[in-house]
Amino acid sequence: MTETLWQRLVALDAALSRRALRLVREQPWRGMAIFIAHTGDSLVWLAAGLLLWQFGGKLAAIGPRIVITVLLTGTLSGTLKLLFRRRRPQEEPRGFFLRYDRHGFPSGHATRAGGLMVALGA
Repeated sequence: MTETLWQRLVALDAALSRRALRLVREQPWRGMAIFIAHTGDSLVWLAAGLLLWQFGGKLAAIGPRIVITVLLTGTLSGTLKLLFRRRRPQEEPRGFFLRYDRHGFPSGHATRAGGLMVALGA
């Protein structure tokens, strides 16, 4: 039986994911990976949007766009997660979000990033 291109790509993705997981379990990469991952959190973006809205001077106009985008994309990804119910990869839940958001698809970070690119790119 010959392996299809799709099967090879899935296998490559799995191998690269295992390698990345081993890498980010080591210092200093672990701390950097955690920091980078949290830059996509909705609370970070909500805080940034609210701070810009109130104290941003010339940038104050983008604050409401950030806040509205984060709220809309959070609602969208949360609703889709309830529909798809795709479990996150098996790992011990840690932190606030993993305890209350057990579904991994669609990615909240990716949904938020796409929404923010559209909202702020104009």
